[in-house]
Amino acid sequence: MLIISVAVALLLIFSSAAGISLRDNVYPSITPEGDDTPVNITNSFIFRGITRQVTVPVENDILTGAVNARKEAQIFKKSEITDTLKKYYAAFIFDPAQDGMYSEISSALREIKAAENLSDSEYVDLMSAFVQSVPYRGNATDTGAGFPAETLAYGGDCDSKSSLLIGMLAREGYNVSMLMFPKVRHTAVGVAFTGDLEYMNSGYIYIETTTISPAGFTPDIVKDAERFLVIPYGNGDKSYS
Repeated sequence: MLIISVAVALLLIFSSAAGISLRDNVYPSITPEGDDTPVNITNSFIFRGITRQVTVPVENDILTGAVNARKEAQIFKKSEITDTLKKYYAAFIFDPAQDGMYSEISSALREIKAAENLSDSEYVDLMSAFVQSVPYRGNATDTGAGFPAETLAYGGDCDSKSSLLIGMLAREGYNVSMLMFPKVRHTAVGVAFTGDLEYMNSGYIYIETTTISPAGFTPDIVKDAERFLVIPYGNGDKSYS
């Protein structure tokens, strides 16, 4: 979850009242550390009843930098909560240090897509199965999300795994959003969709990343959510049908 220290909050209030120009907000980023030797991360998952295995090389300096990076945002300027959250998670999802990792994932999964002539919706299912099989690891310290690189390597919680899937979907041209449920502290993924499985008139089909489940499956904690946030990412127009 997003952390704003008391000192920063007080600075924001005082500076706004005094008319002082505030510095820009500071969001997490990866600073490479160590050597760039590739670390091979292998993920096994089941799709269409067949066990698949994808190995993704990630440079050691990127992985180490992701793990050691501060996960908190420093907020100096007021904005709508959805805008702040969008920029916060975008810092993790789209950090350019991870471009090579995303390209490796896409290359491997596109081979399966081409070999099996998958539709755009079936490709979403493939990417979802890949991420759902990444181990779930709870964030005991609650100090923020995780970078997709470290999530792929070591596992992650709901917002970290959702960030990984959103990054993959956005780069493949899908209309994708993060679905956040503050009351129950849960995060999932939405892909543009219109039909019986549309989640709560949001315009998206719900995709759970913490369990092996099909698109449209909703766990009990979010079945009848009274309030949730829809945070769109990317400029894609592909949808689930």
